[in-house]
Amino acid sequence: MPPSRIRAKLVYVPYLLLAASALASGGCLAVAVGAAAATGAAAGYTYYRGGVAADYAADFNTAWAATQLSLRDLGMAAQGMRRTSETEGSLESQTGEGKAVRIALVTRPSKIPAEGPITQVQVRVGVIGDRALSERLLDQIQAHLTAPPQAVALPAAGAPAQTGPPPLASTAEPPVGR
Repeated sequence: MPPSRIRAKLVYVPYLLLAASALASGGCLAVAVGAAAATGAAAGYTYYRGGVAADYAADFNTAWAATQLSLRDLGMAAQGMRRTSETEGSLESQTGEGKAVRIALVTRPSKIPAEGPITQVQVRVGVIGDRALSERLLDQIQAHLTAPPQAVALPAAGAPAQTGPPPLASTAEPPVGR
């Protein structure tokens, strides 16, 4: 090959090397971006799973009071209380280990109007959550929202069911000598 043709081909070598390095680093870059995206997605999923929520058949004010009472019952002082509207608010507290606890309440109307409003209470402990503690707090809120059962007297076996009001007890003494 004549020297002029060799020189002409050598001119393309730096361009070929530059293109090859761009492709090689582009592949590494794509892998790095993919790994970062996967890590971000995993972290986002972990954060998402850290919140525990429950729906209660209660208006906002009733659920708000039950949440404050539940924190008090568990020895967790409400450090930050913020009501953003008549149907939304949040409370903040701390665990005994110093982890942040955030409780968010949102009230919405029920799909069935006769059932009244539904309040969703979401609890997050720390950044990644503590499911057991969150569920314990939600159970405590449920206990404050549940009315104690009314005692109902059942008739004894074989006795006729009473249809009217119960008889009045007489405190007068029976007449003597009659």
